[in-house]
Amino acid sequence: MIFLSAKFPQHIRFVPHLVPMIRGMFSTIHLTLSKEGAAIDWQSVFASVYQDEPFIDVLPNGWLPDTRSVRASNRLKKSPFVRIMPRNVDSACGTG
Repeated sequence: MIFLSAKFPQHIRFVPHLVPMIRGMFSTIHLTLSKEGAAIDWQSVFASVYQDEPFIDVLPNGWLPDTRSVRASNRLKKSPFVRIMPRNVDSACGTG
């Protein structure tokens, strides 16, 4: 039997939130940062990576996505935010 594994020492938590809503999905992704990772401006990284993606919107710093803004569409709203204690980067996603 072959097992696939990445050589990535991080534990990534993907959390789909089960809440009553007509359509769409709200999820968060969490991972712990190294000291170097905590120094990165994740807002700029997300904005740069997704700038040419026509259906993905990176929200301004401090904003969280809501599913009503993407209802009945194929759009995705993303919002990176970093918590300093503990050093985590979290990404919230809302999709229609």
